[in-house]
Amino acid sequence: MKYIYIIVLVLALISCEKVIDIKTSYNDPRLVIDASIDWEKGTVGNDQQIKLSNTTDYFGGTIEPVNGAVVTVSDSNDNPFDFVEDGETGLYECNYFVPEIGMSYTMRIEYNTQVYEAESTMLPTPDILEEIKQNDEGGFEQDLIEIILSYNDPEDEENFYLFDYYVERNPLKLFSSSSDNNRNGELIEEKISLYFDDESIEKISAGDKYIVNFYNISKRYYNFMRLVSNQTEGNNGGPGSTTPVSIKGNCKNITNPDNYPLGYFRTTEKVNIKYLIK
Repeated sequence: MKYIYIIVLVLALISCEKVIDIKTSYNDPRLVIDASIDWEKGTVGNDQQIKLSNTTDYFGGTIEPVNGAVVTVSDSNDNPFDFVEDGETGLYECNYFVPEIGMSYTMRIEYNTQVYEAESTMLPTPDILEEIKQNDEGGFEQDLIEIILSYNDPEDEENFYLFDYYVERNPLKLFSSSSDNNRNGELIEEKISLYFDDESIEKISAGDKYIVNFYNISKRYYNFMRLVSNQTEGNNGGPGSTTPVSIKGNCKNITNPDNYPLGYFRTTEKVNIKYLIK
C-alpha cells in the first residue's frame, strides 16, 4: 500500500554574527481548488462544500481564502447546483446537491475575470465487510497497532482506492492508496496502520477510536495522489531531494490555460468506518 504523508517543513536560519535578511518575491499566485464531492453511504449527500484559496509566498504564513467567486456544479442532465460562500471563509456550500452513481458532473468557477472548469464521474465504492480484524504487532518493527479491512473488488473492471484515516483524539490524517492490480474480482484485505512521529503524542492504545474513510477513485486521481506523495516524501532537504514543482490536477483555466489552478475535483461514494481499539 502506498502511504502518503502530509509533511510540514520548518526552516530556521541562525547566524551568530549578523541577521540574514531573505528577500523573496511572489509574482505567480494561483487558485487552489479543494473540491471533493463525497457521498457517504447511508446519507442523502445533499450537503457538500468546495474550498477555494490562493497560493501565497512561502514565508507568508497564512492561507488566503478566495472570496466572491461564483461556483456551480452541474450534472450531465444540466441540473445546476450553486455553491454559496459562507461569509468570507473561502468555503462554498450547497445543501441541495443530488449525488447519483455513474453521473458525470462539471464544476465551473468564475473568479477574478477567469473561468475554471473540471469534470468528474461519481464512482461507487464497495462495502467494507462487517468483520474487522486487529493486529497489535503490525509494521516493520512489529510495534504498531493496525486494523485489517476486507471488501470484495468488482470483477472485470480496473479499480483504484483511497483511504484516509486518523485517531479521533488527533485530527492529523494519513492517506494510503492502492489498486486491484493482480487482485481483480477478489476479496481484498487492506492493512491500516497508525503512528505518529511526534513523541509528545501518546501511543495508540485500547479505547482509542480509529476513523477510516474509504473511496473508489479514478485512475487519474490515483496517479495525481502518487505524484503528490513522491514529491512530499522526496523533499526532505537532503542532497537527493527533488525540486518542488506544481502538480496539475484535472482543473483547467478556460480563460487563460497558462494560469492553470492547483488542486482537484473528484466525485465518489464514501464508506466511513469507526473502530474502537481493543
